[in-house]
Amino acid sequence: MKAVRRYGGTAVRFLARRWSIVGALAFLTAVPPVRRSAEAQEPARTTELIDRVVAVVGNTPILMSEVNERLQQARAQGMRIPEDSAAVLTLQRQFLQQLVDDEVLYQQARRDTTITVSESEIQGAVDEQFRGVRGQFRTDAEFTAALQGAGLGTVEEYRRYLGDQSRRENYRSRYVQKMRGDGKLRPGTLSDAEMREFFTIASRSNQLDSLPPTITFRQIIVTPRASDAARAEAIRLADSVRTALEHGANFAETARRFSDDPGSKENGGDLGFFRRGTMVRQFEEVAFNLRPGIISPLVRTD
Repeated sequence: MKAVRRYGGTAVRFLARRWSIVGALAFLTAVPPVRRSAEAQEPARTTELIDRVVAVVGNTPILMSEVNERLQQARAQGMRIPEDSAAVLTLQRQFLQQLVDDEVLYQQARRDTTITVSESEIQGAVDEQFRGVRGQFRTDAEFTAALQGAGLGTVEEYRRYLGDQSRRENYRSRYVQKMRGDGKLRPGTLSDAEMREFFTIASRSNQLDSLPPTITFRQIIVTPRASDAARAEAIRLADSVRTALEHGANFAETARRFSDDPGSKENGGDLGFFRRGTMVRQFEEVAFNLRPGIISPLVRTD
């Protein structure tokens, strides 16, 4: 059972300093074939380009395949990818910048000894996300074929991928939360003139058509055990939590106290922004039809 609060539709941009040296930001060109003279005794060899390093954050390289992976994820979530090569290059640079920013935050969070993420939290988040994705397929064979078609490898490789993403996201979000609490990170401000200029440029370049709606929300999950009595108790608890929220209880504090979701519990139920197609269907139907600032009814999902 979930109680959800959706926040407003205004996007807030954060400007963060970079604490690590970022290099090799230019896209690398392909390595040309190696040619040998006719007098060479051994046969000619060619160099096959497998991947490209497009950025380095600290000692961690970021590959071109990772940029294209972000591009494919955006396509799967509804973003219209332009056919023009110059427009695609612009998108690739935007996704590259996101990867660089994410890696900078992750490395800083790992250096901060006050920030910890337990393996049980990660495993809980992986299990929940895995069940949600697996539930969209009728058979294991269909699921495995879809993973391979998306370049995600085997089921175990996919679970390891989810674990790595969950670990990184938890560290980043907790680091940002700590920076905000310490007063070292404040939301930027955008003037009306800047907003009008952005929408003018975006509309002229048809970017608005390629940006699906996103929302941000907080959730409190109460998980029943497999019995009618346990389900009734879970509904009772979730309903009492919802009533408390409607009477002004702090959502974040309530989530930390009552939520059973290891992935969002310590973040006050906050899971950030998401697009359609990334969450379970029952939940999305409520979330995308909810007005900002309103507490949802209880939502039952798998």
